[in-house]
Amino acid sequence: MNHPTKSIKTTRFLIGAAITALLLCTACSTPEDATTMPSLKKKTQIISKGLEDPGPMVMDRRGNLYVIHHEKERKDRGKIVMISPDGSRTILAEELNHPEAIAVDHKGRIFFSERKTGTVRCIRPDGTTISIAEGLQEPTGITLSRDGDILVACRDEGKIIRIAGCRL
Repeated sequence: MNHPTKSIKTTRFLIGAAITALLLCTACSTPEDATTMPSLKKKTQIISKGLEDPGPMVMDRRGNLYVIHHEKERKDRGKIVMISPDGSRTILAEELNHPEAIAVDHKGRIFFSERKTGTVRCIRPDGTTISIAEGLQEPTGITLSRDGDILVACRDEGKIIRIAGCRL
């Protein structure tokens, strides 16, 4: 035996669900809206300007930004510039031979590679610069492992090299 009240309730529920879905759909963005990007003007902020040719960069825990800065006339020459949270700049190293990659550790040591010379160097917090590795074939990427090792990508060799135990 069919119960007309059950069937009416089910029909009303289904109609109500369909109307709700239709109303929600019309409130959704249209396909035209889905392809437009939000304005970046509202979300961007200039941190520093006037750098000739900024390249790879990394930020430390204190908010200092370390930028590899290439010379516009001689792309093989460059320097490392620190931009403080207040916007002031400090040159940490210059006359570098094609600086390519940069990383910073929790102790404030800055590691960077010079592609053409095949070296990886470290700028200590006291400002002194020391060589970590030499004779690498185009070191183009650098990162630090959790245990303090340095990982270097060498383009010409197609290798990633681990430099273990850099306890400087």
